[in-house]
Amino acid sequence: MDTSPYRPAARQSPTPAVSHPRVQFVLQLLVPAAILLLITVGMVTGYLQKWLWMGQLQFTGIFWTLFWVQWIMFAAAFAFVFAFTWGNLRLALRNSHALADDQPPVQQAAKTGRVDFLRQEPVHQIDVDLSPRLLRASIVIFSLIIAWFGAEAFFSQWDTFLRFRYGGDFGVNDPLFGIDVGFYVFQLPFYQMLQTALMLVTVTAILAVGCVYGYFRLLRDDRGLVGLSNGNATAHVSGLLLVLLANWAFGFCLDHYELVYSTMGVVYGAGFTADHVMRIAQWVMVAVSVIGCGLLALNIVRPRLQALAVGAGIYLAVYVAAIAVIPALFQKFVVQPSELALETPYLNHYIDFTRRAYDLSAIQETAYPALTDLTPAVLARNQDTVENIRLWDARPLLQMYQQTQAIRLY
Repeated sequence: MDTSPYRPAARQSPTPAVSHPRVQFVLQLLVPAAILLLITVGMVTGYLQKWLWMGQLQFTGIFWTLFWVQWIMFAAAFAFVFAFTWGNLRLALRNSHALADDQPPVQQAAKTGRVDFLRQEPVHQIDVDLSPRLLRASIVIFSLIIAWFGAEAFFSQWDTFLRFRYGGDFGVNDPLFGIDVGFYVFQLPFYQMLQTALMLVTVTAILAVGCVYGYFRLLRDDRGLVGLSNGNATAHVSGLLLVLLANWAFGFCLDHYELVYSTMGVVYGAGFTADHVMRIAQWVMVAVSVIGCGLLALNIVRPRLQALAVGAGIYLAVYVAAIAVIPALFQKFVVQPSELALETPYLNHYIDFTRRAYDLSAIQETAYPALTDLTPAVLARNQDTVENIRLWDARPLLQMYQQTQAIRLY
């Protein structure tokens, strides 16, 4: 038995080599890079096909105009939505102290002179361990996804922008506002698109920010006292609601022009209720929205979470009363009993502009008086024509009945 202390050490299995971090990073990027490559190839192929086709038709200039308009709109929308979403989420995380290494245990309420202890749990004590690096990456990825969908939606509205950019006038003014009809065809849809897009982006940011503050338990108001961190969260939400309310005020201004498409009356277009009630209701909502913006600006300086809930309830009640309840009651109990007297001017507008739209004024009317010398021999010679006379056409019959019943009072 060998007892020498210098015997060779036992051979060990070789340790597997650890791959380099850069190699792992490159491997992780292969899948998204392959997906991006496939999307790019598909887009390039589609544009190449359109370019060749429009080149054969001598429309190459139109192709490049559409190409640059589409992608400039996509890039502008992507940049705006990403910056707006990412900026608000990052501010929410900063207000939650989720990106700071140390969190202050107390916050001084400067306006009241009292100290409000921060009731938020530190990030490392939450059920899920969220490191600052993971949070930063998460808000970037979320913002990129939202920006992509927003840019895709805006990208598809290139024709709306081109109509806005190159549309003209028709030389005909509507009877309600005295504005050229071209405004409703070319300008109004573009303004509505911008208003709707900004509203959706703002609502998305409010929901995302609300989830962040709800997760970190910041949206609380204890006996009217709001701590600094809680106050920052309330002020942030108030700022987003101010943007949303200003957007709604702009939307109510645009809704004024939508009254020319009203279906509340007996005909398609503005009627007595739309002209005398809905117009006032729209201005009331604009005024209420402006007042709400002022109160939200005040709430940014002196944040109170309870004030947001009370203000939202009042705003909703005014909206339901002014836009839904009062016009419907006015139409039913004031207009309908005297439709003939109240709706006659608007019926005249409806008939006049329908004739203009279909250019019916260019039609020449010719009278064909009935002849009294019709004999059985004439009918026999034109038997095919007589049998082809349709006394009851089922296609327009139901529509005709509906129209005559709808305007029976006139």
